[in-house]
Amino acid sequence: MSQDDLLAPYKKHEKGDHAKLCRVLTEDYEIALSLEDFVLDDGDEKGKAGYLINPLQFARIERATRLLVVNCRYVLSKRPRKARLEFDVAADSVAFHLFESKGSLRA
Repeated sequence: MSQDDLLAPYKKHEKGDHAKLCRVLTEDYEIALSLEDFVLDDGDEKGKAGYLINPLQFARIERATRLLVVNCRYVLSKRPRKARLEFDVAADSVAFHLFESKGSLRA
């Protein structure tokens, strides 16, 4: 799940930040994630490909389900390119927050 639509052409910056976080999770925490882990295949019956991001806003925590939220801080890159500001994920800032349900949500 992602808060941003990482497939939208106007979200290139967010997609890049997401890739940086996935790289830090893989290299520093041995958690292999990529953009494909956040994409749902929504192809139709005719075989036409369709993909969408599973939005964070639709997350539901019910009995026997969990949601792990990963948060991080960005710092100025030590290797800027093309004379512009670049940011990297601070590997020591990665935080994990686990949300889980404790039984049914009956009223």
